[in-house]
Amino acid sequence: MWTVPANYLSALSQSHGRYTRMEAWFNGAKVADLVPESGQVQVTAKNRIRRMLSAVVSEAYWPTIGDPLDPSGAQLKVYQGITGTNGNLIGSEVPIFTGRVETVQRQRLAGKLTVTALDPFGPVNDQQFEQPEAVPAGLLIQETIKGLISNVVNVSFVDTTGIQVGLPVPVMWDTDRGAAIDELASALGAEVFFLPDGVTCTIRPIPVLGGTSVWTLTQGVNSTIVRDAQTRSRTDVANRMIVHVEQPNQTPFTVTISDDNPQISSYVQAEAAGRARLARLIGVTRSREVDMVPNPALEAGDLITIVTDEGTEQHIVDSFALPLAVSDVMTVTTRSTTSVS
Repeated sequence: MWTVPANYLSALSQSHGRYTRMEAWFNGAKVADLVPESGQVQVTAKNRIRRMLSAVVSEAYWPTIGDPLDPSGAQLKVYQGITGTNGNLIGSEVPIFTGRVETVQRQRLAGKLTVTALDPFGPVNDQQFEQPEAVPAGLLIQETIKGLISNVVNVSFVDTTGIQVGLPVPVMWDTDRGAAIDELASALGAEVFFLPDGVTCTIRPIPVLGGTSVWTLTQGVNSTIVRDAQTRSRTDVANRMIVHVEQPNQTPFTVTISDDNPQISSYVQAEAAGRARLARLIGVTRSREVDMVPNPALEAGDLITIVTDEGTEQHIVDSFALPLAVSDVMTVTTRSTTSVS
């Protein structure tokens, strides 16, 4: 979750206001302030491009070269703020999206444009290797990930994996930069994504249940839950993950918690990778789709607690659609597990 003060979250369960502000940038300079009429930011944990923006704005912004919505170089920055009953801003504005304009669709005779935009992983995906990319053995996996990204976009990195592992063997990729990053992250049991400020890239362990929830949703008085649908399924269920590692000129080993990822080289690393995958599979999957009061600070992968008349469950946020219109609710899809007897 984006860092917000305690009274920010408590205000969400009380009477409050919310607004959306959008800026258009071109060649590193702000060129316009836009007012989105409707739309959403779709946030999905398992996608490389974690945040996708779809916004409806006035047809007056139909672009030509160099205009605020010109897909050849325009970037959008979107913020939301929460206000109290006195109209004052609570905390500060929260960035909910930063990224390049992908498409602009004109709704003729309706006076509106639909703009779509992608977070900075969009250009990283697009920047394919022009020739095979070779990386020598010994280079830290995190540093390799950083290099593959910073060669395309200028960002800062936050690494919370707590694992420092060098590549055990030389590695070469043919064309797909995004797939190379996925492969390296998988070897760490980690995920790599851009924060909504557009200038910070996070490398962190794949979230698992059991940590500290960042937000508690409740029903009843001062409820943050509008609608709550639940599902239980055995699909993709497993209670054991076996990571088998083989490297040239090395003794093979197996960690039980079959993978042929060439970046996995140690018991600690294999255990981290195996546990990360197992976290998404163990037990009976309990999923929920919840319509709730919008929380602009929420991030995919966050741990939340859901409290209803049926009890209390901790869930991982898999995806959500954060609306731009102040009158709409936010739809969140979550995942939890319970043991199989």
